[in-house]
Amino acid sequence: MFCEWCGSLGNDGLDCEHCIDNKGVNMRDYLEIGPSPAGENCAQLGSPDYDRKSRIECKAYMHQLERLFPDGVFTVKTFNHDYGSYREVVAYFDDSDSPMTNAAFAAEANSPEFWDEAATEELIELFGGGVHEYA
Repeated sequence: MFCEWCGSLGNDGLDCEHCIDNKGVNMRDYLEIGPSPAGENCAQLGSPDYDRKSRIECKAYMHQLERLFPDGVFTVKTFNHDYGSYREVVAYFDDSDSPMTNAAFAAEANSPEFWDEAATEELIELFGGGVHEYA
């Protein structure tokens, strides 16, 4: 089932449970961080198996950002495009929560250029133990 607000679906850790943080604050304001670290290749919309690959990459990137910016609230958001739906990791912010807001803007300004070791291991595990063709 799709979340009406973020468009995420499924029970794979990317659904709307992240739309509301652990304090019950409704997360509506966000910054788009991207689908993967800027220096890495990522799944391309329209490519074979894009849906599965983009979910795996975004999940790994979200976890990497959570390690780097522990006060942040991150999730994967689906966006519509003329050529289909694509995903990116977003950082939520709320003016009433300074640490979360600071983490969101810090993540936008200082997002990692490459996968860290833990993200690389996660990608290998999620792609079935093989070498990830984009990393």
